[in-house]
Amino acid sequence: MKSLINLKRSISTTLWIDILIIAVGYFVLSALVLQLPQSQLGSPVWPPAGIAVGALLARGRSRWLGIFLGATLNSFLTSKVPFHFAVLGGLVPAIGALVSTTLVLYLNKTNDFFGYVKHFVVFTLAITFSGTLLQALLGALVVFWAGLIPWNIYGSVTWGWWVGDAIGVLLFAPFICAWWNKKSKIIPNQNPDQKIDHRELFLSLLILVITSYFVLIGNQPIEYFLLPPLLWSAFRFGKKTTTLIVMVIAMVAAISTAYKLGIFYKISQESNSLIFLQLFMGVMLITTIAVLALVAENNHVAEKLQEQVLLKDEAYTQLDQVNKNLEDIIEERTREWEHLN
Repeated sequence: MKSLINLKRSISTTLWIDILIIAVGYFVLSALVLQLPQSQLGSPVWPPAGIAVGALLARGRSRWLGIFLGATLNSFLTSKVPFHFAVLGGLVPAIGALVSTTLVLYLNKTNDFFGYVKHFVVFTLAITFSGTLLQALLGALVVFWAGLIPWNIYGSVTWGWWVGDAIGVLLFAPFICAWWNKKSKIIPNQNPDQKIDHRELFLSLLILVITSYFVLIGNQPIEYFLLPPLLWSAFRFGKKTTTLIVMVIAMVAAISTAYKLGIFYKISQESNSLIFLQLFMGVMLITTIAVLALVAENNHVAEKLQEQVLLKDEAYTQLDQVNKNLEDIIEERTREWEHLN
């Protein structure tokens, strides 16, 4: 009985610690993003949306209160909106994250979408067309009720909100799930990060840094040259390292664009849109994580085949032993029969 009480206390303590971490992380990251120079074209990515979905997938949906508290504090303290609108502003991302994670868990039956390509595809479609869309619609409506935007731009605000949240979830949710995930009860961690060759990692990072400099500082249109080292990371360095690298590259691209640097700022000025930066982030992330999941799935199939081969070898060994035993028994009975004769 005492051990059961201690277990409940431990679970309760862990729950509130997670809620506090999520609330502080959401609030601090929101404040940092809003400190960046704000373009008239909007924000290309909203990282707190990814923190919200990733945290609920990694730690459990019972942590939704952390999202509500962090978003409410951000609306009230950073955006300076009235308290009742701040509460609504806290409820919207919490509801959106709950809808997204519930749909992902219902369809995949697991919170781990790195092990199979179909799980990652379901994750991508679910978060893009469920929770992020809902919170964009509701969030823009709250902003309109607060008198911050006129009704005639509600559609454009909703569109920008939706794309920014979706890109934020695609970038940050895999990172949070890879680094902060509790062990899945449905599908165990079948693809732990393999041993990393530090020389390969250094070479890959060096290529990324050089290419990023030419793209994000030198205005050279070679942004998709970043994909080969990212795919290299997906094949060789595992999910933790790969999701970290992808997240850093995407955020550097967004920050450089905010400070009017790089090829994406140049394109956004020519096209009057951030869609090319957002497409780059989306394609880079989806391609890299899909390859990561494909590698994990192939490793899983190879492990199963190896297990089957070992079982067959063991079965053949046992069969040979049984045959040998039968031969020994027959030989012994034959000698006894000859002796009796």
